[in-house]
Amino acid sequence: MPDLRTLFFAVGAESLATSGNAASAIDGLDTMNSSRPVLGADHNRLLAFMEITDQSRLGLTRAASEIADVDYATEPAHLSKLQFMRSAGVSPLAQSRNLSLATIELLQ
Repeated sequence: MPDLRTLFFAVGAESLATSGNAASAIDGLDTMNSSRPVLGADHNRLLAFMEITDQSRLGLTRAASEIADVDYATEPAHLSKLQFMRSAGVSPLAQSRNLSLATIELLQ
């Protein structure tokens, strides 16, 4: 693909008064026009890539947020479980202490 900046400045710098220069300018415009579909296709591919990248970033951010939410949700559940287990362990211990005190009282 030709360098369009060089082509543009070359056409702008020349005088179009002669038929040779005008023909050269028309050839340059034809070259530029033939390059437009290629540039448009490249532009569309870049836009599509940017959209895919944005969607991927959004999906990863959403997944990280959900993982953090699950972590925060499991911690209180784990704490409740530990508190329940602790109280379940203390209750039989207290009952056995009361039972042994009652036995001692009966023996006296």
